[in-house]
Amino acid sequence: MSLKRKCVALALAFLNDDDVFEEFNSSDDETEYTNSIISQCRNLIQEHKKMCISNINPEHSRISITEQYSDEEIIRNFRLSRSKINYLVDTFSDSTLFKDLYRNNSRGNITPEKHILTFLWFAGHHTASYRDVADKFNLSLSSLHDVITRIMMFLSNVLALNVIKLPSSEQKQTTMNFYHEKNKLPNVIGCIDATHIKIDKQNEPSVNYSNSQQYFSHILQAVCNEELNFLDIYVGCPGSVHDANVFKSSALDIDLETICDDGGYLLGDEAYPNLPTLLTPYQDHGNLTSSQIYFNLVHNSCRSDIDHAFQLLKKRFKQLYHLKLRGDERICHFIRACCTLHNLADKSDETIFAQEDDIEDNQPDSLQNEDPPNIRGNTIRDEICVQLFQHNK
Repeated sequence: MSLKRKCVALALAFLNDDDVFEEFNSSDDETEYTNSIISQCRNLIQEHKKMCISNINPEHSRISITEQYSDEEIIRNFRLSRSKINYLVDTFSDSTLFKDLYRNNSRGNITPEKHILTFLWFAGHHTASYRDVADKFNLSLSSLHDVITRIMMFLSNVLALNVIKLPSSEQKQTTMNFYHEKNKLPNVIGCIDATHIKIDKQNEPSVNYSNSQQYFSHILQAVCNEELNFLDIYVGCPGSVHDANVFKSSALDIDLETICDDGGYLLGDEAYPNLPTLLTPYQDHGNLTSSQIYFNLVHNSCRSDIDHAFQLLKKRFKQLYHLKLRGDERICHFIRACCTLHNLADKSDETIFAQEDDIEDNQPDSLQNEDPPNIRGNTIRDEICVQLFQHNK
């Protein structure tokens, strides 16, 4: 319904209410009712402004779009703080991608700010369809497709290189100190796990995207640190692939020995092989010792940070609960783009997202790893297990 029709409907609603109409007719002072209609029409206009972000002159300040939102509304609507949005706008403005676009005058009237806000709105709203977003930002469907693709590729191919990266020696030591102080678990440099991103059925009959929960998905494997930032991500395997096989197909499987050359290791769940560089909990067949049970408790307490990171990623960018894009390459770049934004974001925003309704995210159960035992990995785990238990006495 158009804004004019809404305002007329509001006025008619007042006059069609018998009680209001009778009081209105018997009143000597009609100002109260007139002002009430005007006030509500003004509220409708303000809401309309928030729901329709039109093209703006490139010379205008970015405040022309965002000034109508409070700081909290900015985060609720665009999933990042005002300062982070400004950073993205400035970075994209200076990028070769945008300069070439503007130089060629192809969609050059769409400002960097509008590019960023459009992508953030789409990524952050679970029910946002292309039509809804196109209407909100006064774009054609083809322009919206181009804008989302442009920002997706900018984030995935350009910004991600500086934002998602393995830790330096100093950063690894900081992470080690954190987990040792938290639970006395030594030499932990990160936590690894995988999560399924629900997708629509793809036009790839030779690929099995269906997981054990019987929905189609792409798998995101990630390593995070104590700040819930992603240090490494790998996306592209279809939902039918076991976590251990996702790991084996990733570069991390080869690079981990070099990454952990200082004695550090990752924490992973029972789906992964227990390695000198990737410690997993003891498999529980009902015969665990007290020290092994305690090790598993400490291990889980630390490793849960990766679960927390995935939860925050999806709460912030709700399209990841059910991603409606098509094509493997496009899907992978979008997920990578969201992971990049996750690292840039203020994790304190979680207090705002916690107030929002939860969305169901049924993840397949982790299947226990069936690889042959790694003797050296088991030895290292046993030594740490004994040290933890003795310290706890």
